[in-house]
Amino acid sequence: MSIRLVHPCPGSVRTDAFGRRTWADGSTDFHTGQDFAAPAWTPIYAAHSGRVTALWWDAYPSGAGAGGNMIKIGSAAFSTRYAHLIAYAVKAGDEVQAGQLIGYVGATGAATGNHLHFELELPGGFVDPMPYLTASIGDEMSAKAENEISNTYQGLWYGGHATIDGQVRTFRYGVLPIVAHNQELIAQLIGQQAALLAAVQQLAGGAGTVDMAVIEKAAEKGARDALAGLVLKADPQ
Repeated sequence: MSIRLVHPCPGSVRTDAFGRRTWADGSTDFHTGQDFAAPAWTPIYAAHSGRVTALWWDAYPSGAGAGGNMIKIGSAAFSTRYAHLIAYAVKAGDEVQAGQLIGYVGATGAATGNHLHFELELPGGFVDPMPYLTASIGDEMSAKAENEISNTYQGLWYGGHATIDGQVRTFRYGVLPIVAHNQELIAQLIGQQAALLAAVQQLAGGAGTVDMAVIEKAAEKGARDALAGLVLKADPQ
């Protein structure tokens, strides 16, 4: 099968590759696409011609966001999917051409920063889209520089090796596993911040005292919302 894809986010930086990943705690998962980091509202383009078969909010069974705002474009032989968008520029049923604007980069769902998660799906499942991309990645970035950036990002965030100032360093624990293992404590701290804000708002409104019931509800809601939004393991997309 001959597949030629236009790069969906020219000028971006690849930060996470397709394939199996190993975390600091020894667990593994499978990354079903390629991640391309870019500022929020960077345009995203259709990688090929086809029909927009679906736009949806992608979430885990728990209800927590996963792929966030997603788009699927299908053709007779394959489909591409685009995740974490901040906004759409097309609607379901639209016929699009390769290189047509379809949306904008964001960090919706389980995302640690603004980026596009890009997938290529064949009848047998997801495959690495990189061999099929015909457009270059980044601003004339060499493959060596691109790989160094990708490895550094993964080392710092997920745990592992990272190249800093030309030296390869090993990080036993990445930022994301630390968040995962301390999510309840982080949620409590955010809840306390929400409670403090509620108290300040009451006093600023002229109240002589604060209503503790309101404060407690604010703390509970802040912690609950924070826990739902925390990345429990790492970005699975």
